[in-house]
Amino acid sequence: MLLPNIASMGMLNKRSDTYSFGILIMEIISGRNPVDYSRPPDEVNLVDWLKTMVTNRNAKGVLYPKLPEKPSSRALKRALLVALRWVDPSAQRGLKWVM
Repeated sequence: MLLPNIASMGMLNKRSDTYSFGILIMEIISGRNPVDYSRPPDEVNLVDWLKTMVTNRNAKGVLYPKLPEKPSSRALKRALLVALRWVDPSAQRGLKWVM
């Protein structure tokens, strides 16, 4: 999945790669697709759903139940916060260390 405004313009660059990597991390952690219309309306968009879950302090609720090994609560929270930062266009300006 690409940053929506980048995808529509066909401009692929480091920012779109960073966004896509954040989505990939979210998919691995949650076992969900970036967009899933079979889910309830507030869970269709992976990024929005994950933001809500983290805001509500329910990080364990996003964890894919079939993961062979469960991360510690601290590691899970860190991974989620990093992934959310990678998909935040305003925060990407400060992610030069990633790019």
